[in-house]
Amino acid sequence: MKKKFLAGGLTTALIFGLSGWLAPATPAAAADTPCYAAWQAGVFGHTVFPGDMLINFFADENLAEAIRLHTFSELHISSVTDCAVFPDELIGAARGELNAAGMDISNLSGLGNLVELEGIDLSQNPLSPASLSTAFRTLPKLKTLNLSWVGLSSVPAMFDPGAPLVYLYLNNNEITELPADLLASLTNLEDLDLSSNKLTAIPEGFLPPTSNLGGLNLANNKLTSLPDGLFGSDSKLTNLTLNGNELTAIPDLAGLSGLTRLGLRANKISTIPKGAFDKLTELRQLDLGGNPISVVPADLLDKLTNLLTFNVPEGAFVDGSPATNSVTEKWTVGYAAAPSISGDPTYGSTLSASAGNWGTDVTTTLQWYRSAVGSESGWTAVPNVTGPTYTTTISDVGTYLRVDVAASKAGKLGRIASSAAVKVTGVDFPAAGEPSIAGELIVGKILTADEGTWSPKPDYFLYQWYADGEPIAGATSRTFTITSEQVGKQITVSVTAVVNGKYVQAVISPSPTAKIISVDESKKSDSENTDNTVTVPYIKVGTPTTTGTFQVGKTVTVKSAGWQPITPSLTVQWLRNGKAIKGATGWTYKLVAADKGKKVSAKVTAKASGYPTVDVASTAKTVKAGKLTTATVKITGTLKVGKKLTAKTATWKPAKVTLKYQWYRNGKKIKGATKKTYKVKAADRGKKIKVKVTGTKTGYAKAAKTSKAKTIPKATKKTTSSSSSTSSSSSNKTNTTTTKTLTCKQIAGKTVCM
Repeated sequence: MKKKFLAGGLTTALIFGLSGWLAPATPAAAADTPCYAAWQAGVFGHTVFPGDMLINFFADENLAEAIRLHTFSELHISSVTDCAVFPDELIGAARGELNAAGMDISNLSGLGNLVELEGIDLSQNPLSPASLSTAFRTLPKLKTLNLSWVGLSSVPAMFDPGAPLVYLYLNNNEITELPADLLASLTNLEDLDLSSNKLTAIPEGFLPPTSNLGGLNLANNKLTSLPDGLFGSDSKLTNLTLNGNELTAIPDLAGLSGLTRLGLRANKISTIPKGAFDKLTELRQLDLGGNPISVVPADLLDKLTNLLTFNVPEGAFVDGSPATNSVTEKWTVGYAAAPSISGDPTYGSTLSASAGNWGTDVTTTLQWYRSAVGSESGWTAVPNVTGPTYTTTISDVGTYLRVDVAASKAGKLGRIASSAAVKVTGVDFPAAGEPSIAGELIVGKILTADEGTWSPKPDYFLYQWYADGEPIAGATSRTFTITSEQVGKQITVSVTAVVNGKYVQAVISPSPTAKIISVDESKKSDSENTDNTVTVPYIKVGTPTTTGTFQVGKTVTVKSAGWQPITPSLTVQWLRNGKAIKGATGWTYKLVAADKGKKVSAKVTAKASGYPTVDVASTAKTVKAGKLTTATVKITGTLKVGKKLTAKTATWKPAKVTLKYQWYRNGKKIKGATKKTYKVKAADRGKKIKVKVTGTKTGYAKAAKTSKAKTIPKATKKTTSSSSSTSSSSSNKTNTTTTKTLTCKQIAGKTVCM
């Protein structure tokens, strides 16, 4: 009987799909072999399978399992001479799809050459945002990308605007927030799965009018509400799933006139406002099950003329009717017996589903679901499993299965009912191994799982690493590299062994490792360190540097970068001669008068959970005196004995500069003339007068500014002379008087008047 292949997708791609794209050199001996292929893309780790070993794998039909458990950077597959040995599951990659799920891939540098790729499944690989940011930009035909279970905490920018991507799966990660412009660049995207993450909010404007998104799955997050107006009038959404969140009210659904499926199951909604769904006239499926709803408005479905399936909690009744008039009696199909699952829920066994007893003339369809925890939320559909039977796979071991039955009947709305969940286990080995963990418990170090001794000898092992009992996303290989996220936690690993699908058993390492703690604890002596604790030092400490002019009145800045392996929380304290300056705790500091002549530095304190608190100070620098900004001085007033002159100057900076004055006569100080004003004296006649303004401020160097000199005019004298002329005539007499003003000057020490 043909065995089931659990991870044949990658093998398919390696054998058929990639060889034609990469076109590696083919050894002459194998050039004519129909099924020969070699792949040296440099994408996956390093393992070489010899030809005879490869054939043995094919003969046992376990190559897919064997390949999926290793890490590759070069994979050579050679000397395959008979195409008939390839199972059907290994054929199909030539159509442009690459299934590399669960392969411990972290380096995606080789993907850029696979320009014919239309679909990539990279789920369950330890991928970093950095590796994803450039991996897909050179793939002009990529329409489907599966990045589920890869441990992402954020969504990196992976595509240029106008990328051809149609389907994007980011479910089952650790994503806490979304970039607001994610859909603005992916205008061709039609289906986005963000289920089973840690989203608490959706950003405003997340769904732009240009988006062609038809399906949005936000199930199993931590959403308490959605932004008003998130779904504009131009929205093309037809399928919206919000199951398993923490919504307390039905969100604003205005604009979703084309919606056909709406899932609000397993939230905290207790009431349904009248008219809540009136605009969703195309709705065919509405699921409100699992909410604390007891009353449903009587006119709730009046405008939902296309509705086919309607789910509400058991026992909900119609408003205005007796409590005995339940919703299922009025609108939907009811069942006498619920769906159920029978059979031995062990690995490799076949389970059977009963649709339950729905009465006569009822049509039912089935869908199998899987959940890691088996609670109301967290369920995901098992792809393409819609029949009455299901044979469990290795992926099911340790998880729960249920079957959902959708029932419909003429004159009644359809309804979905779920069976009780069953947990899938394996058949125990007669002698199970005792796994252990080897390696240093230090961030950046690699831990290795030792499987122990098993009987019979397993075909292969599966691994899952845990921190304080919680599975670490993507940590599914024999080795695990510790990160800062595990600081302060205990590490365990489960080892699942498989023999031909008959024996399957998962064994968790018998005792947890010691806690990964801070370097402070490591300073204990060996005798004190009895709990086998380990250190978590910083690989690199970010030494602070200061920039700016160290002068009173100037602002200086401190920077600290380069901390590794994580960026801790940083705080700053500025120091004066090694002592803290009160209130100076920012990344910038304006030097004050008290700093003059002192040595100023900045101390940066780094804090992070599980790491030592580290204080690192910048190089201390001596602060020079500040420099005053002076202003021009002018003399105003009348240049005349007895008149007052004033020294006029603009504002000196910085504020509150003390100004002192000194007046000068022909370059010599005028005794007592130290005010802003000066009364001109007789002694100033013919002399040059100027004023010097000196500014002082604590912490600043003294500065002075002198006006231009002005000359005080000397005294002037006035002299009057008269002359008479007489003219006579027979008729009159005229007298003339002339006045002349003399100007006196000093010439050769004598006064000369002219």
